Amino acid sequence: VVLVYGKVLDQKTNQPIKAKISYEQLPSGKQLGTASTSPDETIYKIVLPHGKNYGFMATADNYYSVTQNIDASKLEAYQELEVNLYLAPIEKDEAIRLNNIFFEFGKATLKEESFPELDRLVKLLTDNPSITIEINGHTDDVGADADNLRLSQDRAAAVVSYLTSKKIAEKRLSSNGFGETKPLADNKSEEGKQLNRRVEFVVKTK
Repeated sequence: VVLVYGKVLDQKTNQPIKAKISYEQLPSGKQLGTASTSPDETIYKIVLPHGKNYGFMATADNYYSVTQNIDASKLEAYQELEVNLYLAPIEKDEAIRLNNIFFEFGKATLKEESFPELDRLVKLLTDNPSITIEINGHTDDVGADADNLRLSQDRAAAVVSYLTSKKIAEKRLSSNGFGETKPLADNKSEEGKQLNRRVEFVVKTK
C-alpha cells in the first residue's frame, strides 16, 4: 500500500482548512472512500492499495478542489508520501488548476482519466448558473514556440468542447492558450515541466 498524508491548505492564503478528503479510482471515477482532517492540526491520512491509479481531493464549502493523482499500478513496496492538498476559493479572476486532466502525448485528445475531473467542473457550473469561466492552456518549453502555442489553444478548446457536450451553454465559456509564456516553475527539471503543463480555469463573472 501507499500511505498518503499531508495538510489541507487554502491555495490563496496557505492557511490550513478543515476538510473532507475523498479518493476515487481512475479512469472510472468510482468513489473508494473518504477521510477527514484531524481537528487540531488539519492533517489527513489515507491508505491506497497498490495496482491502481487514484485521484484524491479535499472538499470544503465555497472552495473548488484542486485534485491530485497517484499511479500505484506499479508499486512494489510500501511507501509513504507527503502531499499537501489545496482548496481554491471560488473568486473572480482566481486561476484554478485542473490537475487530473490528461491528454494524448503531443495532442489535444482528452484521455478517459480526465472525465471525473471535468465532470466536477460541470457540476460547479450547473450548480452556479451565473458563473462564466475562461479555460486557459499552458505548456512547457519543449518544442517550437508556435507549436506549443497552438497545442495549448487546442487543449483549452477541447475542454470547452467537453463542457458544452454536457449541456453547459457555450456563452458561459471561453478559451485561451498561452503556450510556454506563463511558466509556474523552471523548465530545467521534469518536475518543473510537469507544473508548467497545465489547464486552468478562471472565473470571469460570478
